[in-house]
Amino acid sequence: MSGAQDTRLFEFLSFEPARIIEQLRLVAPPLRKPSVVFRQLMWVIECAKQLGCQSTILEQRYIDRDHIEDHHVFYSKSRHPYPNYCQRLHFLAVAPEEARARVRTLLEAGIASGAGEFRAGCQDFSEKVYLGFSVIRPLHGTPVGRTVLRYRAPKDVESRVNVREYTVHIAGLELEVPGLAFQQQDVGVSACATTAIWSALQQFHKHTNISAITPAHITSLAAKHSLSGRLMPSEGLNLEQMCFALDSLGVTPHLFSVEKRPLPARSILDAAIKSDTTPILLLQKKSADGETAHAVTVVGGHYARTHSVTALRGADGVPLGDDLSADLKALVVHDDRFGPYIRSELSVGKDGPEVLLPHEKQPQRLIPWPLTHVLVPTHPKVRLSLTDLQSIAAHGLSIVNGTLGYQPSKDHPLTAVECWFKRPHQYFHRLFLRQPGRLAEDLLRFHNEVVLPRYVGVVSLRSGEIGLLHLLVDVTSTLQNPHFLAVIPVQRAQHTNVVAESLAREFQCKMMLLS
Repeated sequence: MSGAQDTRLFEFLSFEPARIIEQLRLVAPPLRKPSVVFRQLMWVIECAKQLGCQSTILEQRYIDRDHIEDHHVFYSKSRHPYPNYCQRLHFLAVAPEEARARVRTLLEAGIASGAGEFRAGCQDFSEKVYLGFSVIRPLHGTPVGRTVLRYRAPKDVESRVNVREYTVHIAGLELEVPGLAFQQQDVGVSACATTAIWSALQQFHKHTNISAITPAHITSLAAKHSLSGRLMPSEGLNLEQMCFALDSLGVTPHLFSVEKRPLPARSILDAAIKSDTTPILLLQKKSADGETAHAVTVVGGHYARTHSVTALRGADGVPLGDDLSADLKALVVHDDRFGPYIRSELSVGKDGPEVLLPHEKQPQRLIPWPLTHVLVPTHPKVRLSLTDLQSIAAHGLSIVNGTLGYQPSKDHPLTAVECWFKRPHQYFHRLFLRQPGRLAEDLLRFHNEVVLPRYVGVVSLRSGEIGLLHLLVDVTSTLQNPHFLAVIPVQRAQHTNVVAESLAREFQCKMMLLS
């Protein structure tokens, strides 16, 4: 960026992808190819294009919390005077003239009619016009800072993504955009593991009051007790350092080794996505040049529109139920090498689970990366892991099969099973809100009879014979000393009550009937 004083702090511009780099006054530094330097920026521009962007607002001298912290601990100590401010590029779904007119109209309405009318107008502008933003750092080799774009699912898939609302102030407006923040690694303060943790913790803000964390803070915590390697410029974090950084931030790192275990990998990821968490994938690729490690953040997943029965088998190989996690066909990931919201296929390689990601030099070509670990940042109150919850589900399936008299040697309908955990209010909102026939009295009765923990685990069991049953688990307990809350018949069928009663006896909890 130019070092000269900018006279215009806000500029409405036509959205011209071929001119973005020129408009931002970016120049690739020596020894770096523009195609490499601006790869992430061009991906962000392509995402905005797919969202229907028609214009941008270029905001000058923007102070970004992440960059100013990085500047304080690293760039301010350089001989070159790196600025501590950034540019911010806002993406809009209308032409520049209309955007400017709507902003002016909004401000005039607020002046004339007061705060209520102004907030309503801002909300309407957010929903219909505002597509997101990208912070452009004064680092010409790694310019893409904190970036939040709306996610728009492809029309041909069932998509589930875990995003949060970001508040944006621009030209006097207060706007909101749903998304999950992305930024590229700068290799000064952060490498891929640091940015993966940073993105994953963005979602964590929705569930707890964890303070905003910068890449510099994550790298400092991770390397605090490291006995080898320098802190900054960052040479990347190992698995132990990643877990230590999360733990130091008051976040429990639930780590799952999934090498040579493709089915557990898929079921863990499915349960994590349905629990509104953003897991981190640890990838390791071998080549003639040695091993290359990489980390990406899972924002969500794409699910099959039509379910195909996939047997969930017990330790003896006997089918216990129908594993709904098999419907998870692809992941939506933030990959700091490219950009946000990348569709990544899940596959099974000869040595275990693999994730397909774009090749750095040929993005249209997908390269398999062996998946070694799934790291799920979790609230410290959650003591039961996702695999613990799945073990409980397997036991619940055996109770269902035993109650109905199913024999392993005979064909019988498999009970569909899935697991997740939620805050209690989130679970009850899903169970009661916009559900015709539900009675408030049932919800009040449940709260009067059951003491609820901060998080509840849900084991969902469904078939034509039993309807839909939910087993609620206190995930603040442990698998050695488990505590079960209730069995809830959500939808009725022929054998609903008898199976619910068997589950309630086995797990020593209440059966809560809904009216």
